[in-house]
Amino acid sequence: SNELKNDREIVLAALNHHGKALEYASYELKNSLEFLLIAAKKNLYSMNFVSRELNNHRDAFLIVVKQDGTLLERASEDFKNDHEIVLAAVRKHGLSLKYASNELKNDREIVLAALNHHGKALEYASYELKNSLEFLLIAAKKNLYSMNFVSRELNNHRDAFLIVVKQDGTLLERASEDFKNDHEIV
Repeated sequence: SNELKNDREIVLAALNHHGKALEYASYELKNSLEFLLIAAKKNLYSMNFVSRELNNHRDAFLIVVKQDGTLLERASEDFKNDHEIVLAAVRKHGLSLKYASNELKNDREIVLAALNHHGKALEYASYELKNSLEFLLIAAKKNLYSMNFVSRELNNHRDAFLIVVKQDGTLLERASEDFKNDHEIV
């Protein structure tokens, strides 16, 4: 009944069992910022069923993306280009960098925050950052796994490779034949 769909306690009890329960809640509850925050704490899956208006509410989205960075995937283009929202998302889930705007994929602060969470995030960074020796050295200190995603040109840069392989000798197996025959690198 409509009365039950608008009963906060009943809907919250249902959310304890499954986030999809919000799909059947009244429009008033789906459009309530206060209720959204309670629902998000109970079950993040419920965010798939909030009203369109609330889904486009910046402050509401920022709050939920701080809890689950993967929600950046379903964000509006404006939110994917919002520095604060994207930074919050990648701090929670580094691979969410994949969904950021191209402009923010070139933002050092955002990419480094993503690398703190997951080295594979460098795969989604801009070509400029993946090809920057300075950035490579910073990224290597944050997460050596990220070295798997540097540009081909930088991967063949002798001085860069020497610095990185000193931090982790196992990266030598990825070296070119020239580097494997280089006494200083080996």
